[in-house]
Amino acid sequence: MTPQHIIVLGGTGFVGRLLVKRLAVEGHAVTVLSRNLGQHYDRFLPPGVTLHELDVYDPQALRQALTGADAVINL
Repeated sequence: MTPQHIIVLGGTGFVGRLLVKRLAVEGHAVTVLSRNLGQHYDRFLPPGVTLHELDVYDPQALRQALTGADAVINL
């Protein structure tokens, strides 16, 4: 499988954490978008996963954040 850049919204929740870990283990570059970085700890993210703060209800910011992604998963 070719590694992809995958963006996950809701990647810090119960299901999201498991999915993000699995995608990272499979070699994908994963970006998790969150409304509040203060509630999450980077140290719990698997290697290769980045966490970015973003108002997911701002269409312009969301469009810009999704540019260049191979896939987007909204949980």
